[in-house]
This record gives sequence, structure tokens and C-alpha cells, in this order.
Amino acid sequence: MSTPVITPAARAAAKPPLAAPAATGVAVVLALALIALGIVAARDALIAIGAISGSAWIAAALNFLHGLTAQTWMLPAGLATAVLGISVVFVAVKPRRRTHLALRVPATWIRRRDIVQLARSAARAITGVSTVTAAGSARTITLAVTPLAGYDTTALKDTVRTAVDDALTELARPPRVRVRVKEQGPS
Repeated sequence: MSTPVITPAARAAAKPPLAAPAATGVAVVLALALIALGIVAARDALIAIGAISGSAWIAAALNFLHGLTAQTWMLPAGLATAVLGISVVFVAVKPRRRTHLALRVPATWIRRRDIVQLARSAARAITGVSTVTAAGSARTITLAVTPLAGYDTTALKDTVRTAVDDALTELARPPRVRVRVKEQGPS
């Protein structure tokens, strides 16, 4: 049995990894409320068939609502409900943020925080580097390098920048790299 050959044109482009939708929290709360309503309805159904004793909650709630007339608290409550409803709609259609960055290899991604760690590791591997702290984002990475005693800090700065740039070449959009070499105090 032979394996089917998939041409590059037949492959679908992979979509970038995205964060969970912003509406996830709202959906969980609404689902829990719906489950609670289902439990109340099941309780009232068991009361109606005589399986358990008690008074029906849904009928009591509907009777309470049926007797209501317009009151002053209803206008602010209605406005608050409308604002809440509009905000839920906006949350539901809000685009999800990208969590990974593309590499040059198609359909290959790297997490944003791993880019900083990759830059830190590349700088740490340079001879003459004692410690490295790295911070930044997908656009700019700042490295603070502490050299070993006796190393030329000017040459070390250029070497670290080159090594980090080489480590980040596989990114589709490599970030700018800033290297700060901490000056050594007198021994």
C-alpha cells in the first residue's frame, strides 16, 4: 500500500496559535447558570409528579413577576442589563490575540517568552560572559551582560549581538537586539 502524495498546493496553510477567546469566562458563567436553572426545573418536575414534596420555585417566581408594576429601581436595572448585554456581545466578537510568532519554516511557531530565553541562552554561551539577564518582547530584546574579569567589553558587546542575531534568524520577523555590558568595577 502506497502513501498518498500531498503536493504543496494541496496543503492548507496552518493558522497561527491563538489565545482562548475572551468570551470563555462569560460562557462558563452562563453555562453554570443554565445548569442551575435545569436543576431547579428538574426539582419542580419531581414535585409536579409527586416524587418529592415541597413548593414549586418556578411557579412562585413567575407569580411574583406577574404582580410587579413599574418601580423606580427598574430603569437603572434595565440600563445596567443592556450595558452588560452589549459588553457580552463585544467580548464575543473580540478577536483572539496571537500567542506565538512565526518562524521562517512554514507552519512553525515559537512562544513569545521563548524568544527572550533563546536570546539569553545564545548570549550566555559566549566566552567571557559571566551572567546575562534578558527582557523584552517580540519587537525588542534587551540583554544586560556581565563580563568575566579581564574581557574587552567593546568586543564582547559586538560578539553577543552577533550571536543573538544568529540565534534569532529563524524568526520571520526577528526583534531588535539591545546589548548593555555592565562595566567592571576596580578589583
